[in-house]
Amino acid sequence: MTDENYVHEETQLDWLYQSFDDLDRRDLYAALALRQHTFVVEQKLNYQDADWEDPYAMHLLGKAEGELVVYGRLFMPHEGEDHVRIGRIVTAPAFRGEGFGDQLMHKLFDIIEEKVGSCRVVLSSQVSMQKFYEKYGFQAHGDTYLEAGTPHVRMVRMLAKAA
Repeated sequence: MTDENYVHEETQLDWLYQSFDDLDRRDLYAALALRQHTFVVEQKLNYQDADWEDPYAMHLLGKAEGELVVYGRLFMPHEGEDHVRIGRIVTAPAFRGEGFGDQLMHKLFDIIEEKVGSCRVVLSSQVSMQKFYEKYGFQAHGDTYLEAGTPHVRMVRMLAKAA
């Protein structure tokens, strides 16, 4: 898919896909602030969002006119692993319900397909967000568990490289 497929009405997102070390300080700050606002303040979860995994992740930011709209991070397979892990999927409050989360998910899949090819994609979903991920082919695997005091479920989907 090309970026032209990621247009919602008149808002074209500019995509930035970078390692932690390559992220501009302002982009990193915007991503961390959005995550903190959503996962700690809005959801009233008492945990440290900046979990020291960010330096090992790739970061995908979708911006409109310089403003962060959506964010997600992904972990490519390490030696011996057969899956990609995604997480911290978040849309800025002012842009929710407008289809930008959908754009983010499809862009993540495009990147995984390009960089890895066919593989399993794994995430840890809040139970309240399970239906969102099911729309993209994810299925719950295993029992629910508590993460930061909130029920979560492990979700997996197979991503097959397009012919």
